[in-house]
Amino acid sequence: MTSSSLSRFGRLAPIDSLPVEIISHIFVLSASGDRTNEQQSGFDSSCITMPLVLSSVNHRWRRVASTTPALWTNLCLTPDFVVNSTGELDTKHLTNYLQRSRKSPLRICIDARDPEWDFTEDGVTVSHSEYQPTFTSKHMSQALALLLPHLSRWRSVSVFTDTWALMHAALSQLSPAMLTSGAPLLESLTLMRCNDFVSFSESFQPGDLKQSPLFRDCGFGISEDGKAVLPRLRHLTLKGVHADWPSLSSILSSTLSLGNGGLYSLELSSHSPDVRPDLPTLHSILSSSPHLRQLTITGSGFRHAEGLVDASISRHHESTSRVRLPELRQLHLGYRSVPDGCKFVDMIDAPQLESLSLRNDSHPADSAIVDAGPVLEYVGSGTTSLPSSHPSAPLPSSPAENTVVDGEPPFPRIETIVLDRVEASESQFRTFFDGLPKARRLELRDTPLVAMQCLLPSRPHREGIESPCPSLQSLALYTSDALTPSGASLRLCAFLGERARSGAGPLKDLSVYLDSDSSFCAEEESIQTTVCGTKIRVYEALSEDEDWLTCVGDEEESAFKLGGAFNDPIFDSYHSGHSIGVAR
Repeated sequence: MTSSSLSRFGRLAPIDSLPVEIISHIFVLSASGDRTNEQQSGFDSSCITMPLVLSSVNHRWRRVASTTPALWTNLCLTPDFVVNSTGELDTKHLTNYLQRSRKSPLRICIDARDPEWDFTEDGVTVSHSEYQPTFTSKHMSQALALLLPHLSRWRSVSVFTDTWALMHAALSQLSPAMLTSGAPLLESLTLMRCNDFVSFSESFQPGDLKQSPLFRDCGFGISEDGKAVLPRLRHLTLKGVHADWPSLSSILSSTLSLGNGGLYSLELSSHSPDVRPDLPTLHSILSSSPHLRQLTITGSGFRHAEGLVDASISRHHESTSRVRLPELRQLHLGYRSVPDGCKFVDMIDAPQLESLSLRNDSHPADSAIVDAGPVLEYVGSGTTSLPSSHPSAPLPSSPAENTVVDGEPPFPRIETIVLDRVEASESQFRTFFDGLPKARRLELRDTPLVAMQCLLPSRPHREGIESPCPSLQSLALYTSDALTPSGASLRLCAFLGERARSGAGPLKDLSVYLDSDSSFCAEEESIQTTVCGTKIRVYEALSEDEDWLTCVGDEEESAFKLGGAFNDPIFDSYHSGHSIGVAR
């Protein structure tokens, strides 16, 4: 026993009376981070620093920590590991963690994003600045050269970059290695090129590197040694990173054929139209993932075949037209054209869907209004007024001006709805809400206030006429409309009174943020009152002359620290405080 094992009162610290096996297990739990969300591919900074902290307490703890392989399985690499004086990548921590983790499964994050990046990129923009990236393609290759020999024990890997050059360097090594020997333990794969703006181009940029997608020429989804490439893959996120889509479909099919369940979550986002899968291939990818629980399609989806309407996936060919996803609970759809949005929701058969998020993902500077009315109509009634002449519209069974399907709401069990920048007519909003009898939570973000009025009966002041969404319990409004706190409060009181007269149950909570971005609202509500059993909170927008960085508190201020500029709460945690510096 060492003196460092004693408390200040001269007695043995209680934890040191425990067996080594128990202490080791406690250490592993303390370094596991927040794992409440199984789909969260990232890990917080404590996962990296905790082994070092525990090792520095006393000699006994150091011995226990150094002989607990599961404590050293979280590997993170950022631009902080590039030595300023030499420009070389410091990989000593990687080597140390790889050695101490022995044969344990690894969780890897390479976050090459640079907060000083000026959004210039070779082959995409012309730079007039002297900016040079801290983390380069050379560093990416160097890091993967150390990590890939341990591919057989990768459990999760996440790669984040600003530019395509860095991601290209990663894919150039990742894809061949996976297709050669597979990744037998890999459960989560996240690849993100964190530049949404470049995806608004009609063609992929930089064009000369377009033909370098993930899983290129994989064939039947089998590695060169005859095994499934990703037999345990559960979570896949491709943001701004395209794949050889037929190969991806084959890989997912081979995984499913093993009886391992396939994907639980899939995100495809920020893809230029020319690098998206065609509709049959997207259909095949989803069909190979029947156990999906969460699906996100934002600024992506499928590309159009010129002048073709593929009858083989027409809604009226039920055996092939709809993808049945019986376990899907969450669907996030960010549409850039309404016909594509209609086609996508029409393709999904998810009777157990509980949460639906619709977002207008068109370019923020685009002044054209994207009318999402047909999407809302379809979700609310199973019918749509989308002209059938559009290539994305389902084929009608008989000639008609509009496409009309079976007339049953496709997602009858939805409880949570988020509408973000959604534009539609009053009648279309009403049709949407009328088809959601089990809705309990609703968020309206930068969506016209007429949507809230459509939660009232179509014929006000008449007894016995039921309000839409009669089970609604929580409503949150994020609006930039010119409303004062008192004006908003009066409007809400009238709204709740009308709901009560229609016989709808009272809402438990109604929150209004007088700015579409809640981070620009005061922390404390300006008005709090209770009407008809509903707690009303109104949060006032901060005035321009206020020091809003101080007002909104530490949480929002952290967005301006390393990593926070990207407004990405999952992955910003890698950079919080001085954790990476300690990890060195």
